[in-house]
Formats: sequence, C-alpha cells, structure tokens
Amino acid sequence: GLWPAFWLMPEATVTTGVNHDGDGEIDIMDNGTGDPSVLHAGVIVHGATYQHQNPGNLSPGFHVLGLDWQPDHLTWYVDGKQWATTTNTSLIPQQAMYPIFDLAVGGSWGGPPNASTQFPATMSVDYIRVWQS
Repeated sequence: GLWPAFWLMPEATVTTGVNHDGDGEIDIMDNGTGDPSVLHAGVIVHGATYQHQNPGNLSPGFHVLGLDWQPDHLTWYVDGKQWATTTNTSLIPQQAMYPIFDLAVGGSWGGPPNASTQFPATMSVDYIRVWQS
C-alpha cells in the first residue's frame, strides 16, 4: 500500500499543470511493489515506459541514489555503483525538470493499504545534491 519514489517532473508539466506526453519523466527510484530488493528506475516518454530493475537490496537504512543526466545518456547509481544506462537519445528529456520525492499511499502500482501496511509511514531523505556543468 506504500509507494516511495524519487523522480524528475518536466518543467512544462509544473508550469502548465498538463503532462504533455513527449515531455517525459525520469524515475530515479520507484518502489511500488513493497519488495525492498527491487528498485525500478527509467524514463517514461511518448506513451512508453523504459524501465530498469535493480537486483540489489534496498533494505531499511539510508542509500545513496544518483543519476548522471547528459544529452547522450542517462546513468543510474545505487550506493556509488552504476546499475543501469540508457543511451537512446530520443528517450532523454532535453528540458529542465523538477525533483519530486514522495511516499504515496495506494495507487495503481502499490495497491490499496491493507492490514499489513504500517502507519504512520515515512520516507526519510538525508540530503539532496544537484550539480550542473
């Protein structure tokens, strides 16, 4: 019933309130399955999802998640280790994006809360860093 996520929303979506299909979004960390051993990340653009899965363990505790976003590639990192790369430039957004950190309750992927869902629930973020060349 809980769905933690760290993702990038296109500036156009934020300023207009409308998600234009071609604007895309970048998922740095998405875990709606409830299984801490599975991390989803990828790009959603032009009506399609290009997703990667990390077989590493995201058990309780802090983890360092990263994305290197360049015009010709996106590379994802977990705890300093590269685990996925996209080089298809048609999938790589070329506009400003806003970082979003959220812990959704319910939803199409996480499903509704049930008796095993622990409340209150939190997603703690220790720090956020953004670099630009």
